[in-house]
Amino acid sequence: DDPAYLRSVLSAGGSGYVVKRAADSELLTAIRTVREGRSFVSPMLAEAEAQEPPETQTGLQTFDAAGVALERLSARERQVLVLLAHGHTHAEMAEQLGISVKTVETHRARLSEKLGLKSRADLVRLALAAGLLA
Repeated sequence: DDPAYLRSVLSAGGSGYVVKRAADSELLTAIRTVREGRSFVSPMLAEAEAQEPPETQTGLQTFDAAGVALERLSARERQVLVLLAHGHTHAEMAEQLGISVKTVETHRARLSEKLGLKSRADLVRLALAAGLLA
């Protein structure tokens, strides 16, 4: 779980990195994510990478691989992503978009799946890096 190994893998063209002590479900998620053409990095290592000095970071914080996946989002999923990144709750998003909370949750789940990002913080960083928050 050393960020230096991660940097080596990514610079060599690797698409995924899972630490040895990862849960079985994380390994399956990694395999599915890479199979779909996206990149995957174990969350615990991604957090460690964010703590590294900027000159040694791999660029994960820019979410380059996920940026390509932004094109696969529907217009509604992009709207949900932007509202989420602005800090709106699911109920607030539902009201603004004129849809149910359950529908917002479905859009959120789909965009998370397409982008390979689960946490709100990761989604906000992606939206910032992609210039979606003007």
